[in-house]
Amino acid sequence: MATHLSLVDPAEPVVTLDDAKQFLHVWHNDDDALITALIASATDKLDGADGILGRALGRQKWKLTLDGFPPRCIHLPLPPLHTVDSVSYISKTGETVTVPDSDYRYASDGRLFPAQKWPEAIAQPASVEITFTSGYETVPPSIAQALMALVFFWYENRGSAAAPTSAVAEMPFGFDDILTQWKVPSFG
Repeated sequence: MATHLSLVDPAEPVVTLDDAKQFLHVWHNDDDALITALIASATDKLDGADGILGRALGRQKWKLTLDGFPPRCIHLPLPPLHTVDSVSYISKTGETVTVPDSDYRYASDGRLFPAQKWPEAIAQPASVEITFTSGYETVPPSIAQALMALVFFWYENRGSAAAPTSAVAEMPFGFDDILTQWKVPSFG
């Protein structure tokens, strides 16, 4: 069964410019654009479908498109799941139908179950769409700390890290150790 995942509504920044500047001990505004870009890059490295954690950090809305309903459980990616906002499908008559909230249940680990059984969708690509909101209301401190450490590392090493023969590591010491507990296992 083919799937497609797309971001509908991104989260607010996990780390603010002011927080990063305080962490970096930067008291001027000359590097604001650089620090903002580093925050965005560090967030991209950790967050969402392409991030190394495999989870949503701040609250964000996603759309999962499937080629039909599976027999029972749908595993929504990017924990922690906050809400399932809508489940819709294309019926065998070609109509788009929204499944009532009372016809499904979900758990915070991302499992989505039908109350009885899933309806029959037309046999075609992208016949089922699930819109859901994932992410933390408050990002765990160790994730925020790792993100700040990465911003700090890139800020302090911005000249030498660009050199292809640089001996500077890509990640700060201990970075992976901090994040290991938060990585979602990948099967596939």
